[in-house]
Amino acid sequence: MVAAIFVVLLVWAILTKRVYVIRWSATDAEFEIEERPTAKRIESRKSAQRTLSAAEVHEYSGGAPRENNRLVWREGAYWSEPDHSGFRVRGATYLFDKIKIPSPAPQFQLLDCDLFDLPEPTTNLARFLGPRLEKLWVDYRRDVRVAVPFTFVVQLQVPGPPWKAFVMYFGGDKKKIFHSDTPFSRIATKFFQPVDTPSPDRTALHKWRNNTFKLIPRCVNAPFVVKRAVGEVPTLLGNKLQQLYFGTDSYFEVDVNISSSRVAQYTVGLALNYASVVICDLAFVLQGAAAAELPEVLAACMRIEHIVMKDATPFNPSNAPPSPSSLGGAGDLAREFPSTFPP
Repeated sequence: MVAAIFVVLLVWAILTKRVYVIRWSATDAEFEIEERPTAKRIESRKSAQRTLSAAEVHEYSGGAPRENNRLVWREGAYWSEPDHSGFRVRGATYLFDKIKIPSPAPQFQLLDCDLFDLPEPTTNLARFLGPRLEKLWVDYRRDVRVAVPFTFVVQLQVPGPPWKAFVMYFGGDKKKIFHSDTPFSRIATKFFQPVDTPSPDRTALHKWRNNTFKLIPRCVNAPFVVKRAVGEVPTLLGNKLQQLYFGTDSYFEVDVNISSSRVAQYTVGLALNYASVVICDLAFVLQGAAAAELPEVLAACMRIEHIVMKDATPFNPSNAPPSPSSLGGAGDLAREFPSTFPP
C-alpha cells in the first residue's frame, strides 16, 4: 500500500530538466528509452497571471494531438496516454489459475489533464468545469466518433496551502460502455451510477466502490530503490486513502484525498528526493471479482512525463455557479438500468 501511495505522490514531484519517454516494444517485450529535451516545453507552458474563473479555465490549454486515437505528448503538457499493452490485468480464468494478460485498449481515453492551485480543497470539481469539458469534447470528437459522450474524472487532492488538484479527464462512449454485454459493462453500470458516496443510505455501495476502483502503477527510469518500492502491484487505494465518488448522468468523478493518510503525507518528502529521475504511468481498473466480470480491461491510463509545480494554474471555483448540465452526455442511467439501481 505504501508503494502505491508513493507512486501517486510522485505525480507532484517530477521536476527534472530532462524527460525520458518510455515506449513498450511488443517484439522485444521490454521498454525502449528515448531522451527528449524539455526546454521548449518549459517555455511553452505559461502559468496564469491571475486566478481563472470556471468560465475561463478552458481557454489556457492547448490542443490535443492524437495518434490512433491516443493523446500524445505535446509542447507545454506534462502528460500523455501510454501504450496500454504494457499493463497486465486479470484474465478470463484468473479465479482458477491466477493468470494475467496484457490489457486490451482502455474503455476511456485520455482527453487532457489540469494542474490547479485552489484557494481551498474542493470536491466534485467537475461541476465547476462545464466549459472546460465542453471544449475537450469538441476537440476530441473532431478525431473520434462518439455517440453519447461520458466523462470520467479523477482528481488527486494534495494538501496545502496552496492546495493543489491534479485533474485527469477521460472520455468514453456512453452507449458502448453501459449498453454492451461485456464484463466491463457489467461492473461499470453499477460503479458509474449517478449516486454520490459516501452517504448514509449507500454504505454498501461506497464500500464496494472502494474494493473495485484499482490503481496499477508503473514506475520507469527511476533509481533502483524507487523501482523496488513501487513495482507494478495493483492496489485498491480506497482501502487506505479517503475516496469520494460523485455521479451524474454525464460525468463521474473520483476524488483521492492524499492528506487522509499519515503515511501519504510522509511519502511526499520521500518522493521529492527522487523526483528528478522518475516517470510514472497510472492505470485505473474496475476489479473483476466474479467470473462474469472477467477478463478485466483498463478503464483508463495516463503517463506523467514531467510536471513543474510552479506552473499550476490558479483557479477559483467559487467565481461561477456549478454547471453540471453542460458537461455533455444524455439520458438517465437510473432509468436505463432500473434493476441495477435500487431505491
